[in-house]
Amino acid sequence: MKLGKTLALALVVPAAARVIIGCANDDFSASLENVPDGGQPDAFVAADASTEDVADASELPDGAADGGIPCSPDGFCHTRLPARETFDAGDLAPDLPVSFDLVDVSVLPGGSAWAVSAGGHVLEWRGEAWSVVHVVSTQLKKVWAATADDVWIAGNSGFVMHGTRTPGAPMTFEDASIGGFGAILGLAGVDDEVWAYANNILYRRVTTEDGGGAWAVTAYPFSVPGTSPAAQLTGMWRGPTGQLWLTGRVYNSCFSGCQYVSRGALWRRTVVDSVVGFEEVPFTTEGISYTGVIAGADRGGHPVVCIGQPCASVLHVADDGTTTTEKTGLSEGSIEAAWASGPDDAWLVGSPGVVRRWNGAEWTYARVTVTSAPVVKPLHAVNGAVSESGVIDMWIVGKDTALHRTVKP
Repeated sequence: MKLGKTLALALVVPAAARVIIGCANDDFSASLENVPDGGQPDAFVAADASTEDVADASELPDGAADGGIPCSPDGFCHTRLPARETFDAGDLAPDLPVSFDLVDVSVLPGGSAWAVSAGGHVLEWRGEAWSVVHVVSTQLKKVWAATADDVWIAGNSGFVMHGTRTPGAPMTFEDASIGGFGAILGLAGVDDEVWAYANNILYRRVTTEDGGGAWAVTAYPFSVPGTSPAAQLTGMWRGPTGQLWLTGRVYNSCFSGCQYVSRGALWRRTVVDSVVGFEEVPFTTEGISYTGVIAGADRGGHPVVCIGQPCASVLHVADDGTTTTEKTGLSEGSIEAAWASGPDDAWLVGSPGVVRRWNGAEWTYARVTVTSAPVVKPLHAVNGAVSESGVIDMWIVGKDTALHRTVKP
């Protein structure tokens, strides 16, 4: 078991401790060449990370108080990551720079969020600041929070841990690993189920009444002509209504006398006669040449899938499998994640510093910088939540970066 340190108001150090690395955000600096939106606006500083109306974000008053968070005109606030003195930095020399490479984030209604880093850090946002609450010796990949007090973390070599806490107590983590040699690249939950995939194998875990459970392999059927059909999973996400989706590609092995096939694939979770499984959702491509789906999101009850890098086209899939092609305007870089709050609000993020938004009519560039230079750091994940009152709480995370955007109705 590769569980590590738990940090709360008091530091609890189990035996399986490790050297850890963390950071505060550093200054953004980059060349202004090839800036997609033709220049960068002036930054402003808000006292918090919220905007009443993002379209009028530049009209927010400047925050003169200490601790003000710099925000872009499109409402992206550059939150500070934990300083080294706020958690155990192990044997790292005091004069060395520290860094968080945040690879995933899970957001909950009410203003809380969880994030994980490639360095093994587990971070929590409680509405005002990020804090490091746990560290493991495994490279982390994914996080999914069922509630603010119930979170699942996954990483390399089939590593999974489950964190829970009671009011007023620190988070405690238990090992729930799948095992094996593959990194867990997808993690999400529905009801009492937790789903994960590694090495293109899909796993399901049902939580029992005593809080336990066991992982079981679950099939995700597909049909490919030719010999040796195979699939590669590229993404897993949960829609706002609880629908669970998988993306990837399916292909065959063709050596002679057959036709090689490689196409994008989309699956959704189903429950038929109390049997839980996945079914493939066929969709048309309207002549687009591609090798697979690289990211997807649930936009108003229908999936949108990003086709090939650099995701020059997005397909909006209807109930009957027909698609509408939307041009993103991207011609370089790489997309790593997608998320949508509704039919008129969807997002793509990636590297270097790519943030694209669907506004209901077209895909546009989002202004995220707070300096005269564009953000060029890798952005790895985007996630958000919509409260019952309609507040959209959204996070984008990446290399030394945690961007927060809140929109109130």
